[in-house]
Amino acid sequence: MEVELEPRQMDLDSLVRSSGGCPSTHFAQNIREAVPKEDFNKLTSDLTEQKEKYDALALEKSKLADELQQKSEDLKSSDQRREELEGTITALQDDLDDLVKGSETLNKELLEPLGYPLFTSEQSEVDTFKLAGAVAKGLIQACRTTCKAIGIKKSSKCSVLKLLKRMKEAPKFILDKQRSSARGAARTALALIHAHHPDLDLEYCTSGAPEIATRRLSLPKSRA
Repeated sequence: MEVELEPRQMDLDSLVRSSGGCPSTHFAQNIREAVPKEDFNKLTSDLTEQKEKYDALALEKSKLADELQQKSEDLKSSDQRREELEGTITALQDDLDDLVKGSETLNKELLEPLGYPLFTSEQSEVDTFKLAGAVAKGLIQACRTTCKAIGIKKSSKCSVLKLLKRMKEAPKFILDKQRSSARGAARTALALIHAHHPDLDLEYCTSGAPEIATRRLSLPKSRA
């Protein structure tokens, strides 16, 4: 013979089984009726405490997830920044290499010929550049003065490249002027001689030195 139990005497497991294992308002009501008030209050307090702990853990989990996400983003940003810095360092290294090559070329092509080598000089780099610049300016001014003195026009304000071209042509220019001056002097001398000696054969005089004078003075023989 089965004995019916009062609702308060039913155990919790049977209530869970009777409700299909799913909490509901009806299930909560059954618990309230089955469990003594003190136990129910304690259970409610425990559940509330557990819920608070669960909520706290959920909140902590959310914070940790946010922190993890932030750290992941920071790490990604740090990697990007590192790549940017590596690119900047590479670019700076390339620029430095170009500067070194440029300094070596400048030293070889300009400073050493001027007598002020960059890497073996006792002066500072700034002083070396200033001294070399002063020498270069002096050379340029000397070239302009020379061109003006020998009659090469438009050399006082022309570019250095044009000035260099004219200085290369200066020896030929001077030689032509010397020959022109010599011819003019010879014509003047012959004219003066002919004025004093009208009977002198100018063609014979301009054909070369006579044989006797050639032996004595080592002059070219006469063409006559």
